[in-house]
Amino acid sequence: MHENFKTRLRSLRTAKNKTQEDMAAILNVRRSTYGEYERGKILPPMDKMKILADYFCVSVDYLYGNTNVKSHEERQEQDAMDVARNLQIILEQLENEQTSIVFDGDDLSKDSRDLLISTLQHGLKVADAVNKTGK
Repeated sequence: MHENFKTRLRSLRTAKNKTQEDMAAILNVRRSTYGEYERGKILPPMDKMKILADYFCVSVDYLYGNTNVKSHEERQEQDAMDVARNLQIILEQLENEQTSIVFDGDDLSKDSRDLLISTLQHGLKVADAVNKTGK
């Protein structure tokens, strides 16, 4: 029960060189209660989860094990480096005919726009297929 939570909680605590007693004091709970959290016997109530998340500078979702991304900032950095996501945004802009698109300082013609849309769609499909087979 709660494998990810108990593992992450203990790891975060030891990384900060804190004892279970230290953490119990921060949460205003008994040391035995905190020990139950780390053993995965019980989950802290949401108010205690928020304190833990804030203390360790991680998200509650990370603590629960719902994501491997520790914080909102880390997610933003990861998203900024996601080529597929960035190309998809460009593709959506190209497909929106109401959006004025400039290419190398000049307005993009309809033919050029169509060519870029087709090329990006094909490139995304190929890269996705290659990436999945390479894992």
